[in-house]
Amino acid sequence: MWRIGEVALGLTAMVSFCGGWGLWMHFAYTRPIAPNPLGGRVYPLDTHGWRVYLNAREHFGLELLFVVFVVLAVGAIAIDRTKRPFASKYE
Repeated sequence: MWRIGEVALGLTAMVSFCGGWGLWMHFAYTRPIAPNPLGGRVYPLDTHGWRVYLNAREHFGLELLFVVFVVLAVGAIAIDRTKRPFASKYE
């Protein structure tokens, strides 16, 4: 059971990370390069010197994906270190 939990958490963490990275790249090339306070685009997203501006929903959605990645990865690592579901019987 611990094996399934660790693999599920690890895979879900990687999906969250890759989704966040893909969304970051999408935003980096499709959002305006000038802030627009009236439109709510005040959250800067800097990609190697290329700065675009996100609205609150985009910004917090992107942040949430990376927070979910960290939480799930820590959970998978905790299971691995405490329960050792993939350890050999002879260790």
